[in-house]
Amino acid sequence: MHSPGVNGRLSRILRKLVLLLLGSGLFVLGQFDEQVFTGLARLWRAGMALMGPAGQYLLQAGTHTQLTSHGMPVALTYRVLYLGLSILLLRVLLRGRFQWQIVLAYAGAFLTGCMLLAVGQGLHLQVMSLLAHQLIDFLCSPLAVLLAYPLLVLAEKESALLEVKNS
Repeated sequence: MHSPGVNGRLSRILRKLVLLLLGSGLFVLGQFDEQVFTGLARLWRAGMALMGPAGQYLLQAGTHTQLTSHGMPVALTYRVLYLGLSILLLRVLLRGRFQWQIVLAYAGAFLTGCMLLAVGQGLHLQVMSLLAHQLIDFLCSPLAVLLAYPLLVLAEKESALLEVKNS
């Protein structure tokens, strides 16, 4: 019988620490979103100041529309940070299984939400814009991770059962 030894225990402790850090990161982004938006806006302003007037225009893009009240670069940075932490958390939880499926699902849903939002805004379709906002907000919430994890675990178990049946 193989004993996990020191490396196995260290690996489990490290994994739990990473899970705690990723979960804490998601919590901070969710609970203190206005402070995070303020910090991101400062970073973007500092970076865009180097570009002069063109940088200031880019920073303000989308601020005075229904798309975002924080400016497009700031809003997109926040969303990408949240999605990235969610994907990393699922990757660690699932120990690397379904890695590409998770990335593709999140990226596809996010891009779909962004396209629906842009089309809804462009065509003045408030219902489409509202649904797109809700999709993006869902993806950038703990609920997405809480639903994805058990669904992926169940899918893995079902796949294993099908393999046993077919062999």
